[in-house]
Amino acid sequence: MWAVFFIIWYFFYTFVAVKSLRIYITAFFLTLITLSAWSAADDPILEPYVEYSPAREDPFEKQPGDEVEPQNAPLNALFHANPSNVEGAKCRYMWTVLKNNTEFLMRDDENLGYTFMESGIYTIILKATIVRDGIVYNWPDDYGGSGNVFLLTITESHLEFPNAFSPNGDGTNDYLQAKGTAPTTSSGGNGPKGIVDFEAVVFNRWGQKLYSWTDCYTYEAGWDGTYGGKTVKDGVYFLRVKAKGADGVEYNIKKAINVLTGYTENHDNSAGNP
Repeated sequence: MWAVFFIIWYFFYTFVAVKSLRIYITAFFLTLITLSAWSAADDPILEPYVEYSPAREDPFEKQPGDEVEPQNAPLNALFHANPSNVEGAKCRYMWTVLKNNTEFLMRDDENLGYTFMESGIYTIILKATIVRDGIVYNWPDDYGGSGNVFLLTITESHLEFPNAFSPNGDGTNDYLQAKGTAPTTSSGGNGPKGIVDFEAVVFNRWGQKLYSWTDCYTYEAGWDGTYGGKTVKDGVYFLRVKAKGADGVEYNIKKAINVLTGYTENHDNSAGNP
């Protein structure tokens, strides 16, 4: 808009010979530019952002266009339109969610809450129509047409268990848990990913149930090698796991687990992998 004003002013200023008239023309266009700037400052505006909150990690915020590392499911998200200068206006918001470039969800609320449970590449688009004092504002088309797209990737699932662990209180491998799950991180490089439903049960050789848990991401949620308040004897125990991934993969793991209380971390072994 200002560029248009400048071009018109420059044309008149160049070809008008009367100096006083030049001054009036300059003052006129400066006034228009000032009024335009004031008007633009009061225009309705949206500054959207999203809050992601994985249950096992700290929440974090992102703006449209920000890079987001691939995330595990389930992932809770709350998208905010975050409007300003809309007092007395009628606002209509439209959120469109695409999965792998196919539209599958539309909402017309100011804010969009959604839990991503399936793996894939997601595109979340916000558009809005704001009517105030008879003027229609189409966002973001009337504001440069950008700043309204969020991109998100939900990873494919992954779940593995070690063959042994050493519940001896040395701070390493003290729990039977999915590979890559360590005391200081929710998911290592080879850790569980995209698991949305999980249950694990440990039995002794006589089929007696010793322990069960439903969280494959928290280190301490696994079996600590005790039963009835006492550490079990070294030997072979049996693990059964039923789980489902965000990509639809179903896991039915049955394997023997060795309890090695005498094992110490004198070797360079990673957590969950004695």
